[in-house]
Amino acid sequence: MYFPEVKNHPDKYLQRCPESVKKWLKQLKSAGKILLLITSSHSDYCRLLCEYILGNDFEEYFDIVITNALKPGFFSHTPNQRPFRTLGK
Repeated sequence: MYFPEVKNHPDKYLQRCPESVKKWLKQLKSAGKILLLITSSHSDYCRLLCEYILGNDFEEYFDIVITNALKPGFFSHTPNQRPFRTLGK
């Protein structure tokens, strides 16, 4: 029920990321750091949030984006217990 409400009124629930944070993320990548986003949210919800918060180019801030991670099991299960699906851009 909350997803349609957030989708229809993101400004009511979300705050845009300051340019200073975006600049910091770019500096980290430029310094050779690998940036990843791991969330238990579904990919469509993650995309909605990230596009609103960081912009339509949010994927450029991260080297890896993992959705449906089912945390905390993502970190404690063996690799065969957490299959990966790859979604193209």
